[in-house]
Amino acid sequence: MGTGAKRAELAAWALLAVVSLATFLVQTLGPGWLENGQGKFLVHDFLMQWAAGIRATAGQAALVYDWDLHSTFQAALVGEAKPVELRFMYPPHFLFFVLPFAGLDYVAATVAFLVASFALYVLALRPLAGSWGTALLAALAGGGTYYTFLWCQNGLLTAALLVGGLALLPRRPVLAGLCFGLLTIKPQFGLLLPLVLLIDRQWKAIAAAAITTILLAVLAELAFGPGIWKAALASLSRSDELLVSDKLRFKFQSVYALARLFLSPGAATAVHAAVGLLIAGLVGWIWSRRSGAYAPKAAALIAGTLLLSPYLFVYDSVALGAAVLFLLSARPALAEKGAMFGSLLLPFLSTRLLYSAAVPLAAMIVLWLAIRLAERGHTRPS
Repeated sequence: MGTGAKRAELAAWALLAVVSLATFLVQTLGPGWLENGQGKFLVHDFLMQWAAGIRATAGQAALVYDWDLHSTFQAALVGEAKPVELRFMYPPHFLFFVLPFAGLDYVAATVAFLVASFALYVLALRPLAGSWGTALLAALAGGGTYYTFLWCQNGLLTAALLVGGLALLPRRPVLAGLCFGLLTIKPQFGLLLPLVLLIDRQWKAIAAAAITTILLAVLAELAFGPGIWKAALASLSRSDELLVSDKLRFKFQSVYALARLFLSPGAATAVHAAVGLLIAGLVGWIWSRRSGAYAPKAAALIAGTLLLSPYLFVYDSVALGAAVLFLLSARPALAEKGAMFGSLLLPFLSTRLLYSAAVPLAAMIVLWLAIRLAERGHTRPS
């Protein structure tokens, strides 16, 4: 690729990064972000995770799965008069990721978690981007990163584990499997991994992922007390309440949520299942092409992962930037590049214009481009 094309791509990343940063500053400088300037803490999603870490350090980890008690506990930590309805819906080993921040105050813990997650994501992008500067801009670009910082969520951490595993898979399958095992902190993001790893005969990665998952499960039971997994599994019976209720109807970003705008929960589930089978088939087909380039396969897996999970928020779309980096290594045409970068803008429109359609549309664009480039079979010289 010529110098001009590289500069154009870098300019596109820089423009998207500026849009993301500027939007974040406009949203937070006036009304505040973590506190309002008058000593009052503002509730964001990491409060639930920080509070869980505090519970765990006090030997009360199982209580995070009693959602009513945990809501009251969160409110007390930040001086809220009413319970904070943020539910801890992660497996017990997620607590290992928030324990290091439990000893900090709310603001410091939130900032430290976001900075650490962002650094991990930049590190995961570095092999794909070719330089630290491009990796930094790509990590900032897109609505997923913007919403992760605005809502103080873990989208960057999840993306770092998924993308890091995919970047390592061709040459370091054991380390890739380690990343995929750690990704079980949000198991809905690993639904396609067993399929593609089996198709690609990545036995070392499969073994490493399985061993990592088992060790994490055992260590969580040992570290947080007998019964932690029983409490976690019991709480799952209430998880479906969010999917069928209208409370978060316009915040979910999935095929299921999009169908729920027009259909009953049962019908929406059927639509999601049908689309999910189609997506799994397409991703499986791309990975089954032995002579095909790796980059479109990785991009298709990222896009397919976002389309397959019914429980998805806009901040979960962070990894779309990595999918675009993968696809840029496959010699896309100018119009295809425009569609790639344009897809990263769609999540910005999620809460006002496109509601539940923003991330599914962006992921469909990326998957469509991955299929085109996989069929074309060209790769950029290294």
